[in-house]
Order: sequence, then C-alpha cells, then structure tokens
Amino acid sequence: NIPNGGGAVPVADVGVAILTEPVREISPMPLPPVGFLDDLRAAGQLRRSDQTKITIVGYGLELDADFPPDGRRRVAQAEFQNLHDRWLTLDKNISHDNGGGGSGDSGGPVLFVDPDTGEESLVAIMSRGVEYRVDSDEALGFLNAVIESVIAGEL
Repeated sequence: NIPNGGGAVPVADVGVAILTEPVREISPMPLPPVGFLDDLRAAGQLRRSDQTKITIVGYGLELDADFPPDGRRRVAQAEFQNLHDRWLTLDKNISHDNGGGGSGDSGGPVLFVDPDTGEESLVAIMSRGVEYRVDSDEALGFLNAVIESVIAGEL
C-alpha cells in the first residue's frame, strides 16, 4: 500500500501564485467542497468509461515540440481510472483517444465537466504528470488560508 500516488510525489503539492495586479478578464475557478470526487463516485458520475472524461489544461510541451514551452494553452481529455486519498488517476493512453499532462504542465487545472449541465468543477492540479486532488481537507485548508490572507491584506 503506497499512500502517495505510487511514490511519485511523497508530500502535498499545492502552491499559490499571488498576482500584484488584478486580472479582470477571467474569473477564478471556484474550489470544490471536501470529498467532491468521492461524492461523484458514490453517485455513479465518476466511473471507468468513455462517458466520464476529465479535462486537463496545461502550458507544457507537446510530443514533438521544442524546449522551452511556447506558452500556448493546451487541453486534453482523459478517462477516469481510479481515486486515491490524494490522487486522481486517469487513463492518458493516446491509443484509447485520451491525452494528458506533461513537462511544464504542473499547476494546471484538472476539471470534471458535468455531462448533463456542462458545468466545470476544479477537481485536481497537475503535479509532475499526475493529478493531485484539491477536494481534500489538506489542500482546501491551505488554499482557503491563503485566500483569506489575501482578502485580509496580509499577503
């Protein structure tokens, strides 16, 4: 039993970039409630099938791209595979018509798109090629503390 995603990342891997100037063209993605992915799975909305696609967004490399990354946003779809305490496991096998994150994509959002409503929910953050869940007490505690500090003018 390896609790931290197969040892790929042994500790929590969430960070925050605080911008000095406001950005008005985009709205922040709302954070999910604790256990959001567990609730989806219990409701039958998160299962291994081509009907449950997860969206991965990143700015990293493509297979044939030069280094460094060109700064273009890329989007991939992957099928749900499994759920762990800290990690969301996706099938990113291109032969299954899936894609995934890669070098330079760390910190990018991983989104569940409700197949009925089209509503996007932030469920994980790319971390070294794997998806770190943001619906845990640990991740949400950190993120909400930073948000509160920014609102209070402490950061």
